[in-house]
Amino acid sequence: MYITSLMKGCALGTIFAVEILKLAGSDCKVIPCRTEDFPTPAARPAYSVLDKNKLKTDFNFFIPYWRVL
Repeated sequence: MYITSLMKGCALGTIFAVEILKLAGSDCKVIPCRTEDFPTPAARPAYSVLDKNKLKTDFNFFIPYWRVL
């Protein structure tokens, strides 16, 4: 699951994994794959990013930008 705001940065799972490995000092290589490469009975949405704006407006809860700068 991704919780994000389109204005504050979203990331594909591959990009997120690369950043985690980089922060861990790992030299592992992340190889992207497509949903079609691993068929499952459940239908996968084409775009499954969740917008976090309602958390901010309704609950005054702020989730910072995910990427370490």
